Amino acid sequence: MLVALASHNRAKVAATEAVVRRVFPAAEVRPVVVTAVVPAQPIGDEQTQMGAITRARAARAVAGADVGIGLEGGLRSTCAGWALCSWAAVVASTEQVGLGGGGILLLPSAVVERVLAGEELGAVMDELAQATETRHGQGASGILTGGLLNRQRIFEDALIGALAPWLHPSFGNRSWFPNENLAPRMGAESGAG
Repeated sequence: MLVALASHNRAKVAATEAVVRRVFPAAEVRPVVVTAVVPAQPIGDEQTQMGAITRARAARAVAGADVGIGLEGGLRSTCAGWALCSWAAVVASTEQVGLGGGGILLLPSAVVERVLAGEELGAVMDELAQATETRHGQGASGILTGGLLNRQRIFEDALIGALAPWLHPSFGNRSWFPNENLAPRMGAESGAG
């Protein structure tokens, strides 16, 4: 089985390899480059989910893989303020889509202001943490939790959630998947990124 991941980001590759190794031990994970259809810094759950789904579809197509995986981080509004959100999408060769989320944690207002003004979260966190390429390692979650949580773990949890339909394919004699594609409106949208 070939699993294509729509990223070369080290944290995303490590998360995917860790989960795939547990779920599909004989599978090969192949990171591939795909064109993003959402902004570099997605805002809102729907935009972040769309990024994960379209990346998963593109990865599967580019690699001719059995399964495509897209992992996307973004910001979402909550009743307590803006938070980090992370989404994983799995697309099978049948075009069935699994979606899972993880890593919701509030962000400091100084960070949010800069991101909403157009900066990428990774660059802002690099500057504030006086580090480089934190998005490939601990990420904002690791910086803000003092290392108790990190980007890899958040994406692992999200990916496990996205794989649930394949881990337990029927529930009460009903399929997880409706007769139509789960996300036609998301897959139909496009934009610059």
